[in-house]
Amino acid sequence: MKRLACWMPLALVAMVLASGCQEKPRRPRGGYGGEEEEVTPRKPIKFTQTGTIKGHAVLQGDRPDMTALNAAFRKQIEQSGIAHCLAGTGESIESYSWRFNQAGRLQYVFVWIRPVNPRAEFFDVEELVKAGKYPQKVTIDQPHCAFLPHGVVLFPQFARPKGFEATRQEFIVKNSSGIDHNANYGTDNKAVNKNSELIIPNTQLTPSYTRPIVISCNIHSWMRAYAWAFEHPFAAVTNENGEYEIKGVPAGIPVRLVAWHEVAGFLLGDEGKEITVPPDGVHTENLNVQKKD
Repeated sequence: MKRLACWMPLALVAMVLASGCQEKPRRPRGGYGGEEEEVTPRKPIKFTQTGTIKGHAVLQGDRPDMTALNAAFRKQIEQSGIAHCLAGTGESIESYSWRFNQAGRLQYVFVWIRPVNPRAEFFDVEELVKAGKYPQKVTIDQPHCAFLPHGVVLFPQFARPKGFEATRQEFIVKNSSGIDHNANYGTDNKAVNKNSELIIPNTQLTPSYTRPIVISCNIHSWMRAYAWAFEHPFAAVTNENGEYEIKGVPAGIPVRLVAWHEVAGFLLGDEGKEITVPPDGVHTENLNVQKKD
């Protein structure tokens, strides 16, 4: 495993795959992974009609004991003895594996679509890329000793019949904490230094339907975040109210809707659920999540 050297305050750093700490996440499985070698070219799925997918994620049954989880999480921070880490509030000093409101609505659930057969076909989004219809920059900050937000979706490359082409999106991890942080990551990618920024080229952020990029800091072992890179922009992460919305998705054709949580795993099965979004309409898909230890 490679390591990036310690960063000074206010340095901006882009990063890739890592292992984390605290509650052990369940490894994603299934689907097409862009990192796998393609034997034959995939066919583009062209579409002119679009719609929206939205819904919420909610815990069913027994809820995790957040008092115990938060106490264990804070104990790790206290053992570090770092005043700036202890000065954090809210999400900076609370367990992030399960984050939900009083109604049980769950935050940080990743939701996306994929083709019915992702090994043989892909969504043709070249015109969306040319029009810049996707977030141009995605940023994670470290105001204290936590990555915030804990989960983000990326669109670093779009699919071609035989591979990928980079978009103009930038993925940046910002250190505004006033103390040093560093990161472990499990690939051979090398960052490019541009003044105060280290930015990983998008060509090194490989889209995958099978696993996210995991970011961690080995100076502060409790720190972990997830960034999931896709070959299209049709993805979202549930907010603090457990809600998600994905606009402009291909409509009138079958697609598979997939959802994943770091502890609960795949919520609609490894391969997702086949749906057809109505043209100019809305497909609502609420996600029921069962507690897993």
